[in-house]
Amino acid sequence: MATCTNCKAELTEGYDFCLACGMPVPTDVAVPNLDDGAQPEVLPPLPPQGATATPEPPPFIPPPPPAGQDAPAVLAAGGMPASEERTWTIAAHISAFVGLVGIPPIIGPLVVWLMKKDLSPVVDAHGKEAVNFNLSFLLYGIVSALLIFVLIGFLLVPIVLIGWFVLVIVATMKVSNGEPYRYPLTIRFIK
Repeated sequence: MATCTNCKAELTEGYDFCLACGMPVPTDVAVPNLDDGAQPEVLPPLPPQGATATPEPPPFIPPPPPAGQDAPAVLAAGGMPASEERTWTIAAHISAFVGLVGIPPIIGPLVVWLMKKDLSPVVDAHGKEAVNFNLSFLLYGIVSALLIFVLIGFLLVPIVLIGWFVLVIVATMKVSNGEPYRYPLTIRFIK
């Protein structure tokens, strides 16, 4: 039996290269004839005349990013990078705190929702939720302020303000952990 000079595998008649490593067979090497009754092993088909078989190239694996660069961003369902989507969902809730500087608290979530609602269904859902909540509590605050004339408003206004503040913080914390959140006591103006 003749063996390959490169990998020491047995050479097979009819091939001008080694089936194991692909190295060409020198012309002076005699390949055994299988007419002596030995069973040949099942081999792949011969390549066309004059052609040599080439091994299959390995599957394409993208190279790692160059040193000092980040890997490509993972895209969320809407085509927005997942980290950016989380940032905008948090912004939709926490932007209600513009109410602490005298701007109606509905303005922050409304601006975030209108800017990003078409880019991500998750940001759209959180934006609607934050707008509905802040609109509801703005309405509750106005009614509580009007009830000051009946003296019950002195009790209701602080309850509404503290409830609004706590629920915005809870929603922001839940969303920052990647959990969905629906505000309680919310009228769903926008569906």
